[in-house]
Amino acid sequence: MVSRTADAAITTERLKYVTEHFKALQGLRSVLVGLFLLLPPMQDLYWPNWPFRGWFFLLVLAALMASAHYIRRYYRCRFGWVEPRAPTNKQSAIFLLVLFLLLLFGRSLGRYADSIIAHVQLTVPDTAFPYTFPVLFWVAALCTSVRRHPQQEDQYRIYFLSLGAFAWALVALYALRRPGIMPLMFWKTLNACWLGISLIAIGLYDHMTLVRLLPKRIPGDDDGGIDND
Repeated sequence: MVSRTADAAITTERLKYVTEHFKALQGLRSVLVGLFLLLPPMQDLYWPNWPFRGWFFLLVLAALMASAHYIRRYYRCRFGWVEPRAPTNKQSAIFLLVLFLLLLFGRSLGRYADSIIAHVQLTVPDTAFPYTFPVLFWVAALCTSVRRHPQQEDQYRIYFLSLGAFAWALVALYALRRPGIMPLMFWKTLNACWLGISLIAIGLYDHMTLVRLLPKRIPGDDDGGIDND
């Protein structure tokens, strides 16, 4: 359920979008995963000989696990919650069909993906190749955001992801034109930390979208709401 809010001006479209995408809009979870993926490569780049690397990693892991608990609590207290719908028979059948196909053709798909990557490695120069993965990641995220009947917020997200893909494409093109930049620490950081940076950026965008669409709850309003049915 989503809690009642102090602002009665929430439009039906906004409320519908929030309830349908509530879990995906909890972007601080993606930020947390991005930080987890970001810190180890940064440590390898900037503090490779630090004697307490193992203890630091365990400390970071413990802090992130504790943060995950507080993030879940924060979203529930700040925005309420959405009761997930039970999967339909059609969704269950599609899931089982996909699982069955992966069991049958998983190795073939893996070999096909390896051949595609090898072809990209031969086609794209070594200077720009490391930065093609961020472009593919953002383009894939963009493709998953395209819907048959997009709402206004879907369009905003498409604009954001398009901008991210364009920015990483510029990075790859610049690396192609200036191969001497590869040994520089800034470009090494982009190459090693692109996934963490991308997840943090997308997570912050999703979180800000949720904050913008759903006003603050009425203090002490813990039991009111609407179903996602």
